[in-house]
Amino acid sequence: MLTVLFVLLWLIAGLIVLVVILVCIPVYLTMVVKSEPVSAFCLEARLIHGSAPRLLLITRQWGASRQKPAEEYQSERRRAHTKTQSEPQKKRRRWISQNRILGLIRAIPQLLSETLSAIHIDHASIQGEFGLSDPADTGRIFGQISPFIYTPFNRKVSVAVKPNFETVGVRGQAEAVLHFTPIRLVIPTMRLLWREFVVRS
Repeated sequence: MLTVLFVLLWLIAGLIVLVVILVCIPVYLTMVVKSEPVSAFCLEARLIHGSAPRLLLITRQWGASRQKPAEEYQSERRRAHTKTQSEPQKKRRRWISQNRILGLIRAIPQLLSETLSAIHIDHASIQGEFGLSDPADTGRIFGQISPFIYTPFNRKVSVAVKPNFETVGVRGQAEAVLHFTPIRLVIPTMRLLWREFVVRS
């Protein structure tokens, strides 16, 4: 019995050490948004910059909606009807008061100010073109955004946007690579939750 308890304690201690190591290692995120050939969004992560394997977190594609079969449509209507009937019960079970939710919303700007400094942009690029129904409006909008495009605010950020006077629409690709240390985000978040749910309870 003592041996099993000793092994269990060692496993718990090992898990705690592993979690501490993981939250102290910088995480690198790569986000890509593109409109061609198919509109898509991709988010990848890696723990070590360079040759470390990437972990695909989110991949999403969207385009023209397809026609749903009648069986699928009826099934969705039944699920929506069931959800509507169960909403009053869910409202009665809600344990977070409306004042607590408003307090969390008011604290979001402060949380962002504490966490944005911990996020570092390694590289960001935007390439694309846009066109409005009126070529004069296209040229006017492009003239207004040109100072932001051609002024080098940051060497890590590159923007290449051009007007299209022949077609209407927005096409292009945006990519951003950034890194952060999770513990620098966890501490302000835990401080916020402690202040809102424990101190003000």
